[in-house]
Amino acid sequence: MTDEQGRLDLVVRDGSGRILLREVVRIVFYFTTPHPKMRGAARKAIVDSVGLVSFDALRCHYGGPDGEPVALTAEGFHELIDLWFHGEYSSWPNASLGLVGDAGNAPEYGLRYRGKALDTPGFADDTSFLELWMPRDRFLSDAKAVGGYFRSTVVQSGASAAYVSASVSGGTKLARQALAKRYYGLDIASPGAVSEDLGMRVPGSYWITYLGPELASAAGGRETIQAALTPGAVVETLPGDGVLVRLGHDIQLGDRNRREDLPAYRAFARFMDGKGLLHVPRRVAYFEDQQGLADRSAQEAWHRRFLDTPS
Repeated sequence: MTDEQGRLDLVVRDGSGRILLREVVRIVFYFTTPHPKMRGAARKAIVDSVGLVSFDALRCHYGGPDGEPVALTAEGFHELIDLWFHGEYSSWPNASLGLVGDAGNAPEYGLRYRGKALDTPGFADDTSFLELWMPRDRFLSDAKAVGGYFRSTVVQSGASAAYVSASVSGGTKLARQALAKRYYGLDIASPGAVSEDLGMRVPGSYWITYLGPELASAAGGRETIQAALTPGAVVETLPGDGVLVRLGHDIQLGDRNRREDLPAYRAFARFMDGKGLLHVPRRVAYFEDQQGLADRSAQEAWHRRFLDTPS
C-alpha cells in the first residue's frame, strides 16, 4: 500500500510474483514476572490482541489434538486459551502459544506468546514475551485503537519494556539482514533470542518504546529522558510510573540510500547506552552468515547500529 507521504510498503517477491517478505508493524512486550504469576494478565493481553485485529483478519490455523491444522474460530480460540490458562495446561510453569495467519511464507497477521517460570534457577536475566504484527495499512487505519491497546496492555500486564516498530514478515534470515543494512528503522530482532538475557534493560531504540517503572527510574525519569532526546520526541508518564517514548509523529524506516539518519533514534540509543540500559543479546546468536553459521559480530553491529557514527 501507499501512505499519505507516498511511501510504498517494502515487499520482496520471487520470479512468479509470490510474496516472500512483506513489511508489517510489530508490537513486542517483555515481562519479568514469571508466567504462573501473570496468567490472567497474559490471557487478557492475548484475547485483546486477537480482538484488535479480529478472527476474520487472522485467517489462521493452530495445531489440533491429532497434529493436523485446525482453522481458528471464536469457539476454537477460546477453547485453546482456556486450555492454557484455566484447563489442562494451566498448572504448567511455562506456556507457548502461536497464531499465525494463512498468507504463505509472509503472513500479514500473527501472534506469539512465550511465558516462562522465571523464578526457577537458571533463568537469570530471562524474560517472557508477547509479540504480534499486522499489515501497515491496518495499523494506519486503526492507529488510535492500536495505540489504546498498547497503552492499556503495558500497564495492565506489568510489562518491563515494550515497543512498536516497522518490521517484516517472512523471508530468510539473510534476506531480513540485507534489508536491515539499508533500513535502520526496520526491526528484525528475534524476541525469543532477545528475551533470553534481556533482564531489566531496553530491547532497542524504536519508534515507540515503553519503559516499565523500574526501567524508567533507572533511566532517571521522564524529565531526564526528555532532555536527552531531539526536538519532536515525546516522553509521557503512564499510570504506574512507566514512561512512553515516541520518537516522532510517524514510523520511519531510515533509508540509508536516501540519507535518512534517524537522529532521534540515535539520541535515545546513546542515552540508554550511557545509562548501561541498552541491551545487546549475548546468550543466543540468531544472525547468520552466508554459510548458515551463527554471525555474532553482525548481530552485535545491528543491535548497536544507532551508536555508530553515520556514514
